[in-house]
Amino acid sequence: MIKTIKYNLILAVLWSNKTLAQFIEPENKTTSSTTKSSSIDINFLIEVVTLLFAFVFIISIIGFLFSGLKFMTAGGSESVLESAHKTWIASLTGLIVSLLGYIMIYILKMIFL
Repeated sequence: MIKTIKYNLILAVLWSNKTLAQFIEPENKTTSSTTKSSSIDINFLIEVVTLLFAFVFIISIIGFLFSGLKFMTAGGSESVLESAHKTWIASLTGLIVSLLGYIMIYILKMIFL
């Protein structure tokens, strides 16, 4: 389980904006100082929101692992199976929200910045 968590953390780091930035054209360095300072604020906000989506992604992966453990150790108990199913649905929702949010930020960043 620790090995899986390590791989998920590595995946989250690899998908960060800094890693993907090497595939994007460099920004124009001839901007004025006022435009540059506002650009830094926007980029900082984008980084923070991306970090939050990465955090939600990691939490949802941990939720999947936890719900799988609940399913395996339920022993036929209906209440435990129902709880595991709810955990699985919540983890799936978190995974979808984090991936769609990251994709939306990436697309909007490519269009507007």
